[in-house]
Amino acid sequence: YEGEWRNGRKNGQGVYLYASRGDRYEGQFANDQPNGQGTYYYSSGDRYEGEWRNGRKNGQGVLYEGGQKIIGEWRDDQKVRVQVVQ
Repeated sequence: YEGEWRNGRKNGQGVYLYASRGDRYEGQFANDQPNGQGTYYYSSGDRYEGEWRNGRKNGQGVLYEGGQKIIGEWRDDQKVRVQVVQ
């Protein structure tokens, strides 16, 4: 992890590499978890840009997956309302 710390936890802006998966998160953290605005880069080449809460996709975001651009709203890592844009 490279970034800001507060009270021994990841807090503020930072970059975290999930070494076992090869994924990477760049953005805001609160209490050791992605929280706020951030981008998650999957080792597959897919990525999610948007809002996070408690380490999960929550709020508005854009998912680039399998050559598709998916714009919408997420809640607890699940797509709630989305639109696929080619």
